[in-house]
Amino acid sequence: MADDCSFYAPFAAFCTRDNYDDVFRDALENLAVKLDLSHVKSCVAFGTGSGEQEMKFAKRLMTKLQSFIAVEEDYESVKALQASVRMCCNAPVYGISVKSFSRSLLFRSCLKALTIITIIAFIK
Repeated sequence: MADDCSFYAPFAAFCTRDNYDDVFRDALENLAVKLDLSHVKSCVAFGTGSGEQEMKFAKRLMTKLQSFIAVEEDYESVKALQASVRMCCNAPVYGISVKSFSRSLLFRSCLKALTIITIIAFIK
C-alpha cells in the first residue's frame, strides 16, 4: 500500500485555497436540524482521505458511534485518518483498497447493514 504516489500532501495544499470547510460547516449545521442519526453505532466511509470532515460529521450527528470503517488506500491519508478517528471515537483504522474491501467478509456484512439502514430510512 505504501508508495511514492500519495495524494495527501497535494490535496492538503489545495484545501488551503478553497472554502470547503465553511461550506461543510454550514451544511452540517443544516443537516443537524433535519436529520437524527443519534442511534447510529457504526459507519462505513469510502475515500475518506484524512477523515477530518467525516469525523466532524460523526461527532456532531452520530453521538453513539462505536465503530468507524474507512476504506482508503492512500497510505499518507490513512496515517492522518488514524489521528482524526482517535479524536472522535477511538476506533481502529485500516488502510485497504476498494478492490480488497469488496472481496472481504467485512464488505458483505456492511452491505447487509446498509440494506437494513436503507429499509429503516424508507419506513421512517
